Amino acid sequence: MGRIPGHIRLQRRTQRRAAIIACIAAYQAAHPGQSPSIREIMAECGIRWLASAVGTIDMMVADGLLRRNPGHARNLVVAERTEREA
Repeated sequence: MGRIPGHIRLQRRTQRRAAIIACIAAYQAAHPGQSPSIREIMAECGIRWLASAVGTIDMMVADGLLRRNPGHARNLVVAERTEREA
């Protein structure tokens, strides 16, 4: 089996990021003040590997798409638009 072309990998990464944001937003709408666990995000988004989920989430935090709420378990929050644009 050959390598996956770069543009397809980028498309998958973008879809995965959108799925994670939608998952967190939906969970927080249903459970105000709480965030889903990494394993719940994995199950909802079809991510099989913990390292893949953690790596993607860490990149999203670094890119300003998500932020962490320090001192709390399940601490992921979707960044507000103004936070992402800053």
